[in-house]
Formats: sequence, C-alpha cells, structure tokens
Amino acid sequence: MSLDPIRTDVPENAEPLQVEVEIAAGERVEILVSPEPGPNRVRIRRQAARSGGRTAGLRAAWARWNAHRLPYREQMLFRLGMVFCALMVLLFLPRFPVSFTAVEALPSLSAEHLLKTGLRGPEGDFLPVFFRVDGQYTLGLGAYLQFLAVFLLGKSVFLARALTGLVSLAGAAAVSWAWRGGLDLRTWWLIPWLLAVTPAWFLHARAAWPYALAASAFGLVLWAGQRALRGERWAYWGALAAAGLGMYAYPPAVVPLGILAAAVTLLAARRLPRRGLTLAVGAGLVAAMALPYVRFALTHPDEALQPLQLASFWLDPELSLGGRLEGLGAAVLSGLNPWFWFAPSQSGPLLQRMLGYAPVPLAFLPFFLLGAWRLLRGPWTAERRLAAAALAASPGAAWVTGASVGALLPAAAAGVGVTALGLGMTFDFLERYRPFSRPLLAALTAVILTASGTVMLSDAVTRGPLWYRDYGLS
Repeated sequence: MSLDPIRTDVPENAEPLQVEVEIAAGERVEILVSPEPGPNRVRIRRQAARSGGRTAGLRAAWARWNAHRLPYREQMLFRLGMVFCALMVLLFLPRFPVSFTAVEALPSLSAEHLLKTGLRGPEGDFLPVFFRVDGQYTLGLGAYLQFLAVFLLGKSVFLARALTGLVSLAGAAAVSWAWRGGLDLRTWWLIPWLLAVTPAWFLHARAAWPYALAASAFGLVLWAGQRALRGERWAYWGALAAAGLGMYAYPPAVVPLGILAAAVTLLAARRLPRRGLTLAVGAGLVAAMALPYVRFALTHPDEALQPLQLASFWLDPELSLGGRLEGLGAAVLSGLNPWFWFAPSQSGPLLQRMLGYAPVPLAFLPFFLLGAWRLLRGPWTAERRLAAAALAASPGAAWVTGASVGALLPAAAAGVGVTALGLGMTFDFLERYRPFSRPLLAALTAVILTASGTVMLSDAVTRGPLWYRDYGLS
C-alpha cells in the first residue's frame, strides 16, 4: 500500500481527529473524512478479502458488524432502552389509566364476536372490516390484534391494553432505526428512553385506544421508507402496507400516513430495482388494502363515513365552510404552538391528559430546537428530505379531527427523533470542549431518564385516581 507524502499546508488552527478502526486480516479499509463537522464527518468503507480462507472471511464479517458498535455499546443501550420503555408501558396496566372506557373494550368484544360467529361480522360477511356496536360502525383492526389473545386467554383489562403497548414498542424501535439508518444518528439509541418519559406517549401506549397504533404505523412507514431509499423494494412495499394498516386503526391518520407514503414513493422511485415492476406491485398493494373499505362503502355508503363523522369537523353538518376552515387553522396552529406541547394544558379531552404534566417535557425544548436547526441546515440528501417530510406530515390527523394529544401523537414521536438529534449535537460539543467522555454522557443521560420515568409512573399509579373527579365519564 502506497502512502501519500505528509502535507505541510495544514492550517495552524486545525484540530487532530482520532479514528479507531478494527481491521480484519486481508480486509481493505478506506477512511473518508469530510471538512464539515457533524455525525457524517467520518465514513468507513470496508471490502473483505477475497482469499485467505474461511477464517479470514469470518473475521471480516465480524469487523463489519463490529463497525456499527461504538465504544459505549449503543446496541446494548438501545436494548436497555427498549426494556425500560416496556416496563413503563406494561407495569400496573389495570391501575392506570384509571377508567376503562367502551372505546378500549370494543376491540376485545369484537374479537369475541368473531370467535363465536366463525370469523364473520354482524351481517354475515367473512373477515369484516367494520364492526357494528350500538348502531355505530367502527373499523376493526383492533379486533384482529386482540383475536389471538382473546382466543387463548380470554378478555381482561391487562390484555386489552398490553397488546397496544407491545405495538407501541415496535413503533419506538422503528423510529429509532429510521433515524439511525437515515441520518447516521449516533444517539439513535436514546429514542426509546425519550419516548418512555414523554407523557403523551406514556399515556396513550398504556391505553387500548387507536392513537398509539396509528403513531406506531407512522414510525414503521418512516423506517421502511429509509430502507427503501437504499434500493430495498420489500421495504417499499412494507411501508405501503404499514400505512394501510394504520389507516384501518385510526381513519384520520390517513392524512399523515398518506403524505409520508407518497414522499417515500417520490424519493425512492429512482433507487428501486426494476422500478416499473416494483411501483406496479406497490400500486396493486395499495388497491388491495383499500378494496375492503371501498367494498363496504359501496354497500353501506352512509355507514362508511361514520368513523370519520364521529371525529372530524369537516363532516359536521352544522358547520359552514368558514367554520371548517377555522377549525383547520386552529388545528394547524395548535400543532405548531410550543405552549400546547411543553406546558401542562387543560384543553382537549380529559382522558388524554395527565394533571400537572405537559404532553412533552419542557426539558426537551432546547434539544428539539437544536435538532430542528441541524435537520433543516442540510445537506439535503434523500434521507434527510424524508425525515423532514415525516416531521411536516406528522400532525396531519389533527387537520381532520382538530387538535388533541391523541391525534398529534405521530408528531410527538417525530419530535422525539429531532430531540435525539439535538442531544447528539450536545454530546459532540461536550466531548470536544469539555472533559466528558461519551460513555459517561450516555450513562448520565440513561440514569436521569430512568429516574424521571420512575417518578412519573409512580405518580400516575398512586395519584392518578385523585387527579379528576369524573374523568370525563359523567
């Protein structure tokens, strides 16, 4: 290997850069350093040796896998964060949220009905999309999620809520992987920790409401979309499927999920192998996902809009066009209003609030602003454009229903990703200009978030029954 001569024109204010790389026998490694600071400053390209026996190939594979691990074992921190998030979501489920409403009980009751009728709906149709309760039709994705649990273990408050919590864990993992793969975020492992201590996510992931299902589908679409940008057509199809399932969980989520799926299609179209065939299969998948709803709408045109009529101000017959536009403007402004997110609010449905807690902790605000500045500064790669599109589309459900914490839950998840980006920049600064190491910063952050989450969980379980007098049920 030939080496270039040592440069003598290095500026006096230049700072040394230390890079640690494990190189397997016979492996070729290229280290590319960008003059611009940031998480993508150093890139490592590896090429395994084509000869040298079976042992050399195994060592090269180990080196490639080990290159994704940092000195403080970010994979281990991610797993610990997922365990912490699972404990926050699943512990004391029957005790908080305090009230178990009909909305939470409906999926389990619908699953029980499917068992008794041989997977047929109220009108005899096989694998129904809609379920009718008290003369009203609701979409039935939750019923199918509850089906196996009801079949094996029966109905219970814990099971009804635990399945939503497990889906929310998948959403948290998907958001983390999306920010790691798309923006090479070194603090991607922080996202489960941050979501666990975010009151909006904490409350909705513990309740059998459809909001956490839609927010998790949003995270899955973002993660699959980032993988589709690498040319993985199965990931592209998975993004479309996740968007369709999220719509069946919570109909107003069709707006953010549809916008994000369209952004994935536009950004990934040129990178997908066999583009024409891949896009054609994707269009067929979208048609297949929409077909059950279209079939029901043709058979029951009035009932098909009931799930939206119950939630959307656009379909309120008592509102004029001006009133509907006013509702849209109020929803857009609420999603952009820091007071809505970072101050304990007394607006919105009572069941979607925790007394004394803001939807997002105020301590996240400076890191969110720092991360948003870094995201918008560029460079505008396709992966960064998709992340920005997700952040812009995430409040879309509120444009249909009006501002509420549940409708804006995808925005909370996207905002936590931006917050993790800001924390990563803070870690870089402290490590460079202060006597802090990344392992120490990671440990301190994990301890602080664990303590904060433990206090919030204890407060919700012990004091939650005393927050309100009727919890909106009277």
